Amino acid sequence: MRKHQDWNGKYCPHRILSEGKWDEVKTAIDAELKTLGGKTTSKPSSSMSKTSGSTYTVKKGDTLSAIAKEHGVSVANLQKWNNIKNPNEIKVGQVLKLTGSSGSSKTSSSGKKYVYLPASADSWRIYPTNKAPVKGNECGLLRPKKFGGLKFGVLGNPQTDVYTIKTDQFGKVNIYAAKHTGATVK
Repeated sequence: MRKHQDWNGKYCPHRILSEGKWDEVKTAIDAELKTLGGKTTSKPSSSMSKTSGSTYTVKKGDTLSAIAKEHGVSVANLQKWNNIKNPNEIKVGQVLKLTGSSGSSKTSSSGKKYVYLPASADSWRIYPTNKAPVKGNECGLLRPKKFGGLKFGVLGNPQTDVYTIKTDQFGKVNIYAAKHTGATVK
């Protein structure tokens, strides 16, 4: 194994990583361990953890640019998909999306459903998720007419014609959206 030295000729371990030599060092360590009868490192050659589908959990020492490079995406996209204003401020344990969501209004290939509230409706009652969706239990109103109609991803369907959605203003709530109300679910 070639030693990495600083300007004084001393061994300099931080240069191994900065020069991208980790795989070379790991291979040499594995070979040495084999000759000594020990176990090899046999872990992925990257210091990054494995991704689970289209997400990545930040580990100690990670940088957004290294994560982007490892997964073949741009830093700008990682920032956009994860609402990161400062790319130097990611936290250990933070779960990052590695793909963007499609802005399509159609049902996605994963079967995600959406509830559409018509632009003709002045207001739409919303209900807390822990109470029955009946008049008197509402916790607020949505204004579909003001926005030319509204669309929400369906998080759940706790009972017939009742859908759990998430709004910016009220958080996770239930709405009643039977066909006769003018709402559609697809």
